[in-house]
Amino acid sequence: MKSIHRHCALFLLTLLLCPLSTALAATPSKLVIGYAAMSARVMPLWIAEEQGIFSKYGIDSQQVFIRGAPTLVAGLASGDIHIASTGGSATLAAIAAGHDLKMLAAFSSRNTYDLVTRPSIKRAEDLRGKHFGVTSIGGTVWMGIMLWLEHFGLDDQRDKIQIQVIGDQTIQMQALENGTIDAAVLDGVFSRRLKQKGFNITGEFSDLKQQYTSQAIVVQGKYLQQRPDMLENLLKVQVEAIAFSLAPKNKPTVLKTFMRRLRIDAATAEEGYLDLHRAVDRKP
Repeated sequence: MKSIHRHCALFLLTLLLCPLSTALAATPSKLVIGYAAMSARVMPLWIAEEQGIFSKYGIDSQQVFIRGAPTLVAGLASGDIHIASTGGSATLAAIAAGHDLKMLAAFSSRNTYDLVTRPSIKRAEDLRGKHFGVTSIGGTVWMGIMLWLEHFGLDDQRDKIQIQVIGDQTIQMQALENGTIDAAVLDGVFSRRLKQKGFNITGEFSDLKQQYTSQAIVVQGKYLQQRPDMLENLLKVQVEAIAFSLAPKNKPTVLKTFMRRLRIDAATAEEGYLDLHRAVDRKP
């Protein structure tokens, strides 16, 4: 875990130096909810908005996509964002930096990332000296990489593995295809597409047994004290949206949301639907 600790120090510096643009400053009447990933784990938030579940519980919300957990958590710490839908690694790093943040509930507590490599990489040992793509240092994807390396007995420093910040999973998939990077950890909606093109799944998501929080609701401590009733309603919204998303009768609606939000075709949306069921905890 030494490698993780080294990178966390870098992430703490990043968190302190990258305030969110004031263009995202919250209006008092709206609950601004930020999320940092375009993936199946965010589906309940999208469903809650589209199906009127926020309105049902008296919440006027605005959802904002912010690329990268460090920027999202910085926005939460500064007050530009009221609620962050993000992973545990970024949250804990922010707390270590002195920010008063509280995790209300976790909605995804296990690895969902396959380790995908270029066709020329046949074994985990071949990753020495290679390049990984990541959304941000200290975010959930980064933690997935660290856990996969640990799983295979690799160390990014000792084995000269380079981790490059290049963008979200869509961009990482493109970077693998054009040879910019050698490996990435990707949700099934992306990894299965690359497998069909001859890329290797060096590690199946189910092989990584460690539990860690990859999606949770996080707020400032003072906001929790000031708005406990509203936050309780927010959790009710999330639970109801999860139930809606996972109910078989609602699959057509969920598929349409996948296609619209991720800009994918029907076949790829089916893969995203599988990701939803393997990523989201039925009981938060």
